[in-house]
Amino acid sequence: MRIAHVNFARGFRGGERQTLNLIEGLATQGVSQVLICRSRSELARRVGALGVAVREVAHPLLGHLASQQVDLIHVHEARGAYWACIENKLRDTPYVITRRIPNPISACRITAAVYAGAAQLFGVSQDVSRHLSQRAGRPVQTILSSSTGMKADPGLVQEIRTRLGGPDIGPVIDKDAQAMLERHAALMDAEGKLLARVDLPGGLGGTFFAPRAYEIKSIRQLPGEIFGPI
Repeated sequence: MRIAHVNFARGFRGGERQTLNLIEGLATQGVSQVLICRSRSELARRVGALGVAVREVAHPLLGHLASQQVDLIHVHEARGAYWACIENKLRDTPYVITRRIPNPISACRITAAVYAGAAQLFGVSQDVSRHLSQRAGRPVQTILSSSTGMKADPGLVQEIRTRLGGPDIGPVIDKDAQAMLERHAALMDAEGKLLARVDLPGGLGGTFFAPRAYEIKSIRQLPGEIFGPI
């Protein structure tokens, strides 16, 4: 079986990390794969470093003439669903869609047809699956976890919890996510009103980020989706 993973995200956040984890896991099982993504994306660089084929395209609706036949298309973010639907029409290749956040789905006919044409819809939590099922009007399977293969050290976990005290605070996924949250916090310091902040003890290391809450005047002040404790 050959699987095409489709992810046109510009940055590298939680969804791209999960895409990378899945590709890496399937590669260890000997599954043939190819990633379809934006040109010069961070996901392309990391997947390429695994020795997995990468095909970069300039736009989420392009790149079909150069496509090679695959057995299944796995869509990892919203824009990729349209690319997969076109491939399905051209080559009759089945596609599945995984949603990781409960964002609304457009009510337009084209989007409805894209989600109706998927062989299966997946949500990474019960909340995501419920929202997706309501908007798509069809059953959605729930994936409750994404294994990274990392082993937890119970002693270190307890040490961190003891040092943190109070709220159970964990690290964000990686340094890129930490830097993104720091930039967003700086923006909110300038444009919003800080209501609360949990200070972190020194010497933690890793990718911890101090949770905080802000009051803003309008949702328009947000540059986009922010995944993290802000």
